Amino acid sequence: MSSEPSPLYILYGVEISYFVGKVRAYMNYKRLNYTERAPTIFDFKRFGKKLHAGVIPVVQLGNGDLIDDTSLIIESLEQIHPDRSIQPNTAIQTIAAMMLEAWLDEVGHLIAIHTRWSHDENYPLFRDTMGKSMFPWLPKFIRNKLVDRTAVSFMKMNKIRFGIVQEQISLLDKWIDKILNLLEQHFTHHEYLLGNRPSIADYALIGACYGHLYTDPWPRRELIEPRQNLKRYIERVHSGTPATGDWLPDEALPETLQPIFQMLFDEFLPLVQTSVTATQQYIEKKHKKQGDIIARFPGKIKFPMLGKPYSKVAFSYTLWMLQRIQSECLKLDEQERIKVSSWMRIYSEIDFFNLDLGPKVERYGLQVRLR
Repeated sequence: MSSEPSPLYILYGVEISYFVGKVRAYMNYKRLNYTERAPTIFDFKRFGKKLHAGVIPVVQLGNGDLIDDTSLIIESLEQIHPDRSIQPNTAIQTIAAMMLEAWLDEVGHLIAIHTRWSHDENYPLFRDTMGKSMFPWLPKFIRNKLVDRTAVSFMKMNKIRFGIVQEQISLLDKWIDKILNLLEQHFTHHEYLLGNRPSIADYALIGACYGHLYTDPWPRRELIEPRQNLKRYIERVHSGTPATGDWLPDEALPETLQPIFQMLFDEFLPLVQTSVTATQQYIEKKHKKQGDIIARFPGKIKFPMLGKPYSKVAFSYTLWMLQRIQSECLKLDEQERIKVSSWMRIYSEIDFFNLDLGPKVERYGLQVRLR
């Protein structure tokens, strides 16, 4: 009989999943007692009934309760396991980490979908992984057919939704290169985004970086192998290597992050503003009221990418993420508010504390609903 303790947590996920990598890396860093289980089609149906979304990752607690959404999973586990905290001690670093998480979750979709689904050589790994997970009892040729019939059409539709069309691909490629080059430069000086200790921002970044860029053959060869500092960062964060230092002292943020923050404020806040407008127009058109569910993609938007307009769908979920951050900002005392506001004004004249983020929403599976 094995003397090994039974796992405290079950992480439902697969190696190539974007958001599973985010949670897996966190659980590794916290040294949590967990096992990872590939979800079958029946698990996805169970998640849909209990959590209003048949998606991964899902974490099952010791008492059998299920938690979804990476931000809430990590937030919940952080409260249960405060050791080796990923929560910075200062207001500026905390809000900066939350802003990076929201931005990276948003832009990471573009990077992940494009780098995986624009290159056919990535598909065999995806088909094999998802087939074995969802239909483990079926012969391989049937698994392949089932994945082909569902995943391919869905992802082709997602490419169009996210603006990954011929006339925008060149701009998107240049934008991805710029982000990765800035990260490569940053990780020559720091082990993590905010210094030498991980924060929630690192787990947002590792989602796209591990599940797609590092695991898929095309982006690993073309985008990660040429950037060895970024590669070592991905391996360090995903494996949960213990931190050797701390965040920067005296509320400081790394100078090498300044160009990344400039991109965030130049591009993400306008994206948020247009998403608010698209969501409000959807609410008015559909006559939505308190308690009603808002479509995941309420409309089309344009936002600046390297100074040029880029078109894609809006995420109503983005409003929920930004409203969470704004709420945390408004909880700060007056002195902390002044510091955070002054830091934000370095990059943008937009007053985030008073930015209109649309009607109040709460998450409901992959969607949101009016509060």
